[in-house]
Amino acid sequence: MKPEIIDTKLDGKVTILKNCLPDDLDHNNLFTEYRDDFKFPNNQHGHLRQYEYHAGHNDERYLPLKKILNVPDEYSMKIGLHEITGGGFIPPHADSKYFGGLTIFLNRSWEKAWGGWAMAYDDDGFYASSPEYGHGVFYRTPLQHCTSPVYQSDQVRRSLQIFFVKDDTWDSEVDKRNFVNWDE
Repeated sequence: MKPEIIDTKLDGKVTILKNCLPDDLDHNNLFTEYRDDFKFPNNQHGHLRQYEYHAGHNDERYLPLKKILNVPDEYSMKIGLHEITGGGFIPPHADSKYFGGLTIFLNRSWEKAWGGWAMAYDDDGFYASSPEYGHGVFYRTPLQHCTSPVYQSDQVRRSLQIFFVKDDTWDSEVDKRNFVNWDE
């Protein structure tokens, strides 16, 4: 992995990166432990699925991303895996309890018309990005962001999510057993 910032948007609140995945990552093997106790946002209706990331939070392979994004040392990485199935989307939210969140796209081929776009907005503008394999979109909180629906019913949008959590406010052992409630 040789992460590289390729663009920033919305006055630096959105950072777009490429080369965000370790060279040896086989993401298909990661999507095995579906968390059926995941609490869906009220309007998800089961289209969002979360999986346990068994390599562990603070996986050292992703430290270059933390460094390139200038995340302060007192923040840890909380890593998860998401799937959005046909008709699904993630509603607008701010992830306000985190320093920021990084979405890394895992689908090797994804047509723009299938949806699942990462979007962010504030009073000054709007940003949207089609899922492109290995690319990442970092949202600096409290920026509002969401996804467009996945329009292609036979496709599943996969992503690796890294949230940067302040060490003194996060108990990773409790979080492994009990996912944090969806942030408004």
